[in-house]
Amino acid sequence: MNNLLVLRDTFRAVYARYGAFLRPVFKVLLAFMMLIVIEKGIGYYPMLSNPAVILAASVVCGLLPWGAISFISGAFTAFNMFAVSPIMAAAFTCYAIIVFLLYYGYKPGTGIIISLVPLAFALKIPFLLPVVLGLSIGIYSAIPAAVGVIAWQFIHFFAVNAEAVTGSAAGSAQMTSIAGEVLTDKYMLITLIAFVLCIVVVNIISNSSINNSRLLSISIGTGILAVLMLPGGAVLGETSIIADIIGIIISYLLSFLYVQVFYCVDYSGTETLSYEDDDYYYYVKAVPKVKPYRNNR
Repeated sequence: MNNLLVLRDTFRAVYARYGAFLRPVFKVLLAFMMLIVIEKGIGYYPMLSNPAVILAASVVCGLLPWGAISFISGAFTAFNMFAVSPIMAAAFTCYAIIVFLLYYGYKPGTGIIISLVPLAFALKIPFLLPVVLGLSIGIYSAIPAAVGVIAWQFIHFFAVNAEAVTGSAAGSAQMTSIAGEVLTDKYMLITLIAFVLCIVVVNIISNSSINNSRLLSISIGTGILAVLMLPGGAVLGETSIIADIIGIIISYLLSFLYVQVFYCVDYSGTETLSYEDDDYYYYVKAVPKVKPYRNNR
């Protein structure tokens, strides 16, 4: 664990010094991964499936704010849908415009979360993201997470149903029906509830003063996701229960590692302080952070 803490502090020092160069690189990598996910799932527009186009779009994302990744990913999704069904593309575009007008005007700084949700589903670790969001960003991250779940549902529905209607005269009618099903899909609604509840519970517990609050929060948060999403996916036939169980285990281990590295504290050194002023009594619980040990010999 000490080696991980040393690595963490080293990364922080490097990022503090070279952050202006590293941030564009991270944006390019994240955008490239997201666009590849879209291409593999619904790559029906030949030009956008060209690796050079994907790389160029990723580089553009690297030069723009983080929210540009969600915007360009949405554009790629809409164009790929248009190649099969203009009506489905129009439905997704309307959804994207509503999100842009309502959400980006309210809290644009967390727009990147919208892209992270589909990426987490594609990597088979969707259970990790709401736990990390509840720990690190807070309750308001539930809004972009919910938006990302709906966006992923559009992509998933389209990927499952597009091939059956491609080139069919009834294609538009069938895809219009699917567009309506996206927003009423039972598993999507279960996922929305699970994500929002997990983020809220993890954030509340992790910010409490009880010992090991963050470890407790990720355990309860992961439990909420398992209780809601495992039966929902199995009963509705949306997911493989074995794959979900493996995903939950991996997600919990990664979230445990995340807590140990970024929120590692020493409860044995806890101090309780109290003081007062003319209006209040104050009680403060101070828990020291664990610092990496460096052997300089």
